[in-house]
Amino acid sequence: MGDQKKISEWTVFFLLKSVGGSIGEAINMLNELRKINYGNEINLVLCLHVVKSYIPAIIAGDSNLIKGKTDQEKTTVFYRFRQKDEGEDGFLNDLDSLGDEPKFDITDPVYVQGFFRDKILTQSTAKRYMLFTWDHGDGFGIFSSTDPEEGEPSKSQLVNLQFTKQLPVIGIKFNNIERRSVPDQDKVLTMDELATAIQRAFDTQKIDLVVMLNCYMQFFDAGYALRNNIKYLVAPQSYMFFNGYNYSFIFRKLVQDPQQSSRKLAKCIVQSFETKLYTDQAGGFATKAGTALFAVDVAYYSEMADALDELASALNGELKERTPELIMARNWVYPVNGATQAVDFINMLESIRKTLGNNWNSKLMRKLMALKKKAVIEGYIGKNFFSDILASNPSGFSIFFPFRLIVDNGVSSKLNVDLFANTSFGKDKSWNKFVKIFDGIKSS
Repeated sequence: MGDQKKISEWTVFFLLKSVGGSIGEAINMLNELRKINYGNEINLVLCLHVVKSYIPAIIAGDSNLIKGKTDQEKTTVFYRFRQKDEGEDGFLNDLDSLGDEPKFDITDPVYVQGFFRDKILTQSTAKRYMLFTWDHGDGFGIFSSTDPEEGEPSKSQLVNLQFTKQLPVIGIKFNNIERRSVPDQDKVLTMDELATAIQRAFDTQKIDLVVMLNCYMQFFDAGYALRNNIKYLVAPQSYMFFNGYNYSFIFRKLVQDPQQSSRKLAKCIVQSFETKLYTDQAGGFATKAGTALFAVDVAYYSEMADALDELASALNGELKERTPELIMARNWVYPVNGATQAVDFINMLESIRKTLGNNWNSKLMRKLMALKKKAVIEGYIGKNFFSDILASNPSGFSIFFPFRLIVDNGVSSKLNVDLFANTSFGKDKSWNKFVKIFDGIKSS
């Protein structure tokens, strides 16, 4: 019998989009990854959606090669890391090309499913899988069209009130003909779409970890959408700068113990964020101070969604007689990093309990608190959240809860309310129905 090819313990793969001001940060991150020794148990594969003229700079690891480039033709390139002896560039890994696809749409689950199937499961089979995503985040979608200047955090549409990037996408069938009607600037990859891409490629196997460098993605609707297809979600509840995770530390620990549990690895990813060193000390301080990062076990999200159903029903029953208290409860919950359409889950529960009374639905409130404690397995909260009296201390994840009377001088949030009715959580449960009624309350 011939020798069977050894299956590695891990395949780590990236979905990265950088088509503007963030490309310098993307190259810095890729350079950090290329200087790591991954041993024999870790495969690393990249899917990069970039401007075509940036590719020589990416391969060379030199962002100076981008200067003067004005061409904006986009493409998607695929690479596998191949270990080599350290050269003058300090890299321990070359980028072996797996091809390019100029028409690849990183916001289309059909293409994403194809990447998972053809480049990961066919060419880089492993026992366990970890997916990193890198670009903008909007709470429920990633890869929106806007791109900040280099060094800036990716700003979420949650801050800007209108979640317009997602509205044309949610609910569209996975059919390329139908998706052609969506303008490029309005496309995102929603978490329901990512979940479907994972399910269709991986079938019953779950991705062990999804690690997001996308703002505001530690959001209940996102975790709920992914709950049947992944085990752990690591993501910021706040905004997050692109120079984020401590990749060197994370992979050094994984190489030392590739058989470690996925839970232990998820906790390590969060814990190591505080110890990352930055060449720009001031920039590094700002990155850490303004970030709230958490690891969540999404296995608890179905049970939590059922309990939220009960909470929505109970709150609906109080609207007629206790509207002022409910308005007060919502008013006391400050946004995380200015994300005015969302509130921290535990801060919301605490505010409801303070205004409606400590004994109000105490059994249900204790159940929700206990489920959150089980789900959130690790957290990092930056110093800014403790020094700003108008900042809400994050506790693990946010939930959609707009209120037009206190948001941006009364600007209506109806568009977002209608939008979130179309997420899987919005369709399956009644929280959004309560939010819609509450959002329509008129001031007295």
